[in-house]
Amino acid sequence: MKKSIHTQKKNHTLTGWARNPRGQGYVFGTEAVDEFLQMNNITMIVRAHQCVDKGIEFFGPGQTFLTVFSAPHYANGTNTGAILRLDETGDLSFEYFPETKAPKVALERPSPSLPSEVAAT
Repeated sequence: MKKSIHTQKKNHTLTGWARNPRGQGYVFGTEAVDEFLQMNNITMIVRAHQCVDKGIEFFGPGQTFLTVFSAPHYANGTNTGAILRLDETGDLSFEYFPETKAPKVALERPSPSLPSEVAAT
């Protein structure tokens, strides 16, 4: 369970574990999170990977499972990005990056050229 919980999807209505309807892995609920925390003697799970609208999202009533997503405007979406700061006492704080439109940049494709030593042969 320790190895696989970070790759699975949380489910707000489920309490334990269930097969993922998409056929890959499992979905889990709050009881599964609580069991994992207790079994591993930790107080919180923090993960990054899943896009969340406000940059961070707590899961469950005890705020013991946190998703952090740092890329604003991900895939042309309207999400905010955020980073987590954890100080030496264990206190959490967040820095947010508002959704912004990425500037359009014209990229010039370099013309293929051969190195001079290859071109001379």
